[in-house]
Parts: sequence; C-alpha cells; structure tokens
Amino acid sequence: MWICTATQITIANECAHNISVCQTCCGGGTVTCYALEHGNGRHSIDVGASWPGGVIWGYPGNKADPVDGNEAKPQADLAEFTIGSGNLDFYDISNVVCPFELLPSKTLQFFQKIHNKHVHIYQSNWVLIFLLILPQIWT
Repeated sequence: MWICTATQITIANECAHNISVCQTCCGGGTVTCYALEHGNGRHSIDVGASWPGGVIWGYPGNKADPVDGNEAKPQADLAEFTIGSGNLDFYDISNVVCPFELLPSKTLQFFQKIHNKHVHIYQSNWVLIFLLILPQIWT
C-alpha cells in the first residue's frame, strides 16, 4: 500500500524570455501567479496530499498578475492535476501551442506498519518545464 503525505510541483522556465505562471484549484478557486526569469527560473508549490482539480498555465511577461493570468487561461496550454485521488495522481496536458514537459517521480520517505501491513509513505514530486512561450502568439 502507498500513502502520499505531500506533493510538491516545481515549475521551471526554460524559455528564452521571462514568463508568468499561474495556478488555481477546484474549478475556480483563487488564482496565484509567479514571475519566472528566463533561463531556468524556478518556483515550487506545495499542494499537500490532495489537490483536486489543480490547474497550472503560463503566459509571456513577468507581471504575475492574477487578472492577466485569468485572461490568458482560455488560450493557454494547461497542466491539470488531481493529486491524491485514491492514493493516485492524475494529470492531463493540453499542449496546443507552447511545448512543456511534465516529469513525475516518487520520493520514498519511509516504511510504516499499519494494521500488520507494510505501508510505503511517500511524497509525490512533479517538475513542470515550460520550454517555449512565444510573445507574438499572445498579442
């Protein structure tokens, strides 16, 4: 049996220019945005053991403004997550225009015995890498 205790998603910018990346959860929750410098700017978010309906998307510029992020979302390439559903993680990648990569991994933290069963306690880690977001697409 596997039990996820936490999940971290690291977002990396490998584009040639600065980008903003936004996240929201649960079908319309608060939008939080981050500016990432070009050349592998990074930001990690901790979403806990359960993150139902999480969405991450990027757009050109470094304002990290939630209003701009909401306007960019309909035309953005999206990474959608359901973390910790039945101790499984699910994702859906919508690569329409801008390529990015999603790299999953499990970090085993320790074994524990619960009700005479060995349980693997782990943290789920994801790396989302934006490779190319072209400013002219968004004008």
